[in-house]
Amino acid sequence: MEPTPPATISATTLGAVLENPAERSKVVILDVRDSDFAGGNIRGAVNVPSEDFRARLPEISRRYGATETVVVHCMMSQVRGPTCAKMLKHQLEMDGCQARVMVLEGGFTSFQRTHRSHNPHLLENLDED
Repeated sequence: MEPTPPATISATTLGAVLENPAERSKVVILDVRDSDFAGGNIRGAVNVPSEDFRARLPEISRRYGATETVVVHCMMSQVRGPTCAKMLKHQLEMDGCQARVMVLEGGFTSFQRTHRSHNPHLLENLDED
């Protein structure tokens, strides 16, 4: 039987979580973009390039397995983000960790579009237009 895919979280919901200090402390954001990480990211996101993700799964599980929620995303969360989230979910289950793994709907593109104007403090390292 195929394991269930990771749940998703919207850019709006993730933004609300990040605005609440009590909730923010329970979330880790893994940005799995490769060279496209340059140019901006969600403030505090940890960059683990998708090309290295599989090899780093044991380390990621040890480091973040006790976190309540791990949100994984790439640029649009169509391929790399969901693929890495699925691998992480499987690894955490094998390691007996309870962390919930989620995929950011629409990826960094959606998050930036949603928050750049009204909540720019949720972003960092942005290329200026």
